[in-house]
Amino acid sequence: MPHVKTVFTRMIFCVLFVLFALPVQARDYASGDMQVSDVSAFLNARELLVPIDQEYQALGKPSIFRPKALKTAKAGLPAHQTNIDIVREENPDIYQRMNAAVTGYVHEGQSSPFASIEEWAVLADRVMTAFYAQNSDTENFGNVRKQMQEQMPPELMAFAPPETIKMIEDMMASLESVENVSEGDKAVVKQFSKHLALILSEDKDDYVVSE
Repeated sequence: MPHVKTVFTRMIFCVLFVLFALPVQARDYASGDMQVSDVSAFLNARELLVPIDQEYQALGKPSIFRPKALKTAKAGLPAHQTNIDIVREENPDIYQRMNAAVTGYVHEGQSSPFASIEEWAVLADRVMTAFYAQNSDTENFGNVRKQMQEQMPPELMAFAPPETIKMIEDMMASLESVENVSEGDKAVVKQFSKHLALILSEDKDDYVVSE
């Protein structure tokens, strides 16, 4: 069916474009907005992880801080949570060191707010998703999601291979996640915009930071 093949080819290009354009994807989080202390804790713990991450990269592995295009997370795009899952499975020693660094440090005179590296990764994804949403036109994401839904009726999806269906479902979840970032979360991360942009300096062309 040439027509079906052409439509799916266009769909894949659309999915790949957004996969490369979006840096992160958050999973579901507890209700309530982030606090300034949450972002500070994320950044402070991240600094402790940088030297360990550099050792990890020296082993020929990708940084835990970078999203991995085309490797979908358990729900949505690749991000910190998925990267930590990979480290835990492939390099338990590095994983244990990262976990110890995040759970054992003192933040603002208090014990670490993180019970595990996984808990830090959840917050990291939330912070970076909010940062991207705060510096993006989220209305465009809604338009893309609507177009994808219109171009993928159930009768057409019946011809799609399982991996394509999974990619599209994850993409839809990703777009919706960025659209649904609360104004409170965006307001909090805006206070850290320059710092967050700095740690993403290697991708600086992909971000336009709002003052």
